[in-house]
Amino acid sequence: MFQRVNPKNLDERPQKSQQSLEKYLNHLEGFFFDLKFNHNTKEFNFPYVSHNAMELYDLNVSDLLKDGRSAYVSIHPEDQKLLVTKGKKSFEDLTPLKLECRYTLESGRSGWIKILATPERSSEFSTNWIGHVSDITDVKATEEEYAIMKERYEFAIKGSDLGLWDWDIENGTVFYSDKSLSLLEKERGDIDPHEDTWTNQVHPDDKDDYFKDIEDHFSGEIPYYFNEHRIFTASGSYKWIQDRGKVVKWDAAGNPLRVIGTHTDITESKNREQLILEKNKLIENHNSRLKNFALIVSHNLITHAGNLKNILQLIDMAESQEEKNELSNYLNNVSAGLSTTISNLNEIATSNKNLAETPKLIFLHDYVENALSNLETQIKEKDVIVLNNIPKDIQINYNAAYLESILFNLISNAIKYSDSTRLSKIFINAEITSASDMTLSVMDNGVGIDLDKYGDKLFGMYKTFHHNEDAQGLGLFMTKNQIEDMGDQISVDSKKDEGAIFSVHFKNKLP
Repeated sequence: MFQRVNPKNLDERPQKSQQSLEKYLNHLEGFFFDLKFNHNTKEFNFPYVSHNAMELYDLNVSDLLKDGRSAYVSIHPEDQKLLVTKGKKSFEDLTPLKLECRYTLESGRSGWIKILATPERSSEFSTNWIGHVSDITDVKATEEEYAIMKERYEFAIKGSDLGLWDWDIENGTVFYSDKSLSLLEKERGDIDPHEDTWTNQVHPDDKDDYFKDIEDHFSGEIPYYFNEHRIFTASGSYKWIQDRGKVVKWDAAGNPLRVIGTHTDITESKNREQLILEKNKLIENHNSRLKNFALIVSHNLITHAGNLKNILQLIDMAESQEEKNELSNYLNNVSAGLSTTISNLNEIATSNKNLAETPKLIFLHDYVENALSNLETQIKEKDVIVLNNIPKDIQINYNAAYLESILFNLISNAIKYSDSTRLSKIFINAEITSASDMTLSVMDNGVGIDLDKYGDKLFGMYKTFHHNEDAQGLGLFMTKNQIEDMGDQISVDSKKDEGAIFSVHFKNKLP
């Protein structure tokens, strides 16, 4: 039942265990050591050093058992003082020794090591450190490379005047660089690093596009996030910001976890852009005025001149003084209308502003009467009945030159295209459609227009739709241009051989 134990086997077990442990330790990175320091003699040696110390650092284990100086001198001279300082503190306080230092071997190889050791008093006059040495040369190289890259990145960021933001979506926090904070005109202590910190400062009119651009990037529709928006600053003003970003971390389900981006102040460039737009608008306004000036001269003044010529011819042909007196009254009306047109043309030529921005209060009924007075010869010639149904108290804010031209062209067209086979009538009405809007309509029972055939060409330049030798194809083109220049609209409803209704929809023109 009992087995006899051979004393020799007992002696062999610790030795085998020691060999197994030594073999194991030699396969680990770095080496293990036991350092003994004598307080009195200040001498130190290594009672134990794992054998791979010789292979890794050219240390002679046999020599280290007697004297540990060969290990000390392999430490870089500039780091030896640090080793002594930290070793002394560890010895005095019996606290672990932790040190990163450089080494230089006789072979010329150099690098970095990390020393971790725990002290304990072995006797009244000595202290032992049990520890481990590992090579961290590659780690230090990576750290140095990272430090250089970080330095370059920070230099690039500062040099380009960019703000940096880093959004941790999981935690709802955002890191803002000092530059980004300066755009908000705030200090780091004044803000909560929350994802709403910036969002809450975005101009209300810009928020929809701001969120949409972010969502488009998150959904993969665009490769990176890009948006331009205004932010409200601590000083109470708005700045224009160009915002760029890209998701750098996703979860397994494809949801964004982290986004990094930049802020750029583009307020100055936006102001320059706005200045250019304003100058372009001013040029467009000048061009529009010149175009309408030329159109009114080429169309309306020719009509006035034609009226004058016709009346003078009729005066020459008049057989009685009574007839001449009546024609003289017509001549005075046409002359007065011509003076008004020239005065209004002068306003177009000399104004430096958009004519839509320089209206004056006009009694609409009176301007219709003026137009009818200037067209009195044509009305009598065509034997047309014209009814001005506009109340005398209706006023609108409008440019006088445009309103005169619009009324003149719409009414003269209705007269020109009257139907000779029946009694021709023209009705001029006004309907207030809201507190600030009104619709003016000129309705006739003339020859009408085939809208199916000519509807898309109706307001084109030099477009005519009847075989009328007086038609130039400028009236409706000019009228539509002037109406739209004032921010209003014109529409037409017509049937061939039944008549037409031209409606001008005045927007925000009532006082």
